[in-house]
Amino acid sequence: MSEPIEYPKALYRDHADHAIAKDEEHEARLRELGYGDFSELDHSDHKTTESETNAQTEASGDVAFLQARVENLEGLLTRAESDLTAIDIRNKELVSDLEKANATIAEHVQTIAEMEGHAEKGIAEIERLNNEVSSFQVTVNGLQEQIAKSNADVSKTDKKDSK
Repeated sequence: MSEPIEYPKALYRDHADHAIAKDEEHEARLRELGYGDFSELDHSDHKTTESETNAQTEASGDVAFLQARVENLEGLLTRAESDLTAIDIRNKELVSDLEKANATIAEHVQTIAEMEGHAEKGIAEIERLNNEVSSFQVTVNGLQEQIAKSNADVSKTDKKDSK
């Protein structure tokens, strides 16, 4: 059973030229371009020192690490762009809701102003009617006094006539 292949994976064309495969598809393209596993290289004409091997291994690891880091950052950037798009959409929805709320508030303010106008007219009418009632009451009181006086005069006259 073969071992699972982990990516990123370093492939070599010669001891100095290498590339990092990101996935199986990328690895296939690199192999078509002449890249292969390090073990597949012709080592007969090249004597690598231990320090060269260590430097190549370290460089390959650094490149692989950096490429993986770039891919990770690209993924974060894509998610951030998606989040910004969602935030922008939500912001537009909130602006629309705010505009609707402001329009409703303006309508209510106008309705309140109209109601205040009607209330002022109603209050003025009530005051006018109260004045009429007061005037009527004065008139009624005056008439009652006249009636009482007339009744008193009639009583006096009736007493005189009865004597």
